Amino acid sequence: MSESTLGILNKDIEPAVRQWDNKSLIVTQVEYIDYWKGNSTVEESALMHIGSYSFDYTANESGMYEIYFFNAWENQDPVSISLEYSAPQRDMKAQSLSIPYGSQTYFREMIESGESIGGNFNVTGHPNQGILFTLLLPKCTQSIPFSFTLANTGQANDTANVQFRVDGKPVWSNNYVVEASRLRPEGGTVIIEDCIEHTFNLDLA
Repeated sequence: MSESTLGILNKDIEPAVRQWDNKSLIVTQVEYIDYWKGNSTVEESALMHIGSYSFDYTANESGMYEIYFFNAWENQDPVSISLEYSAPQRDMKAQSLSIPYGSQTYFREMIESGESIGGNFNVTGHPNQGILFTLLLPKCTQSIPFSFTLANTGQANDTANVQFRVDGKPVWSNNYVVEASRLRPEGGTVIIEDCIEHTFNLDLA
């Protein structure tokens, strides 16, 4: 009976393509207290007018969360913020921030799934001013395109199982039938749900 001999040639793993998807989390979970009217409502926009606010968010997934304040108001004056909050790894005591027009300030906090972050801040300045506020979990995925050629140098058809390994662990695999004495070019793309550095390998199982 004739035997087949399978090999994988011309392996090419292209540079990772990273794509960021900043997910806004608590825009509709901020309680707004109007300085001038004394009313308390749930703010439906991240664009906060002069006033007092509180927020409380429980994380649905783990990650490095970012609290952003951005001054993009029409009135091109600085906006003052007084901020304090409690997070799992530290408490931010009352801190005064002056944010010039067109500038932003942000804080990062590591929060595990099920943990909470909460606090309050005051926005002061000209009555026609305000601040853009949001809590983000910056999320990033990377896609890795790859290609290869399967070679069967034997006299019988055979099946090859190809694996794409990330840090030595298989994350993708596929089976291919390679005819006797033939080459079969193939390729694909692997998606990884982070943007940190990894080692990549493409091999026969």
